[in-house]
Amino acid sequence: MRGFPAEDTSQHLAAPGSVVWLDLCAPTAADFNMINAEFGLHELAIEDAPHERQRPKLDRYPHHLFISAYTVDLDTAAGELAASEIAVFVTDQALITVRKDTGFDIDQVTARWDASPD
Repeated sequence: MRGFPAEDTSQHLAAPGSVVWLDLCAPTAADFNMINAEFGLHELAIEDAPHERQRPKLDRYPHHLFISAYTVDLDTAAGELAASEIAVFVTDQALITVRKDTGFDIDQVTARWDASPD
């Protein structure tokens, strides 16, 4: 199911074999409280996700992974590189992407997700 409210995550996770993907763009403190309550994410990862200019990394926690990464695009009009940051939480049943702004093209990621039967 696509486009369900984040508050309905528990319902979707209750189904056997279910996997959810939550994409948060410019999330609020309430959004982080919700995902932390739902998934029990490590406090250091929750702290890192909203902060700008994290170094690219992969942190392993007992029940999830935390990834900080960047995408770089060429702004042909300005002749400059534009970097956009993304934080990702990976659990057994969820992928949670946290975008700081709309600069990270999530449509390309969604197309790859939809094209992969795994």
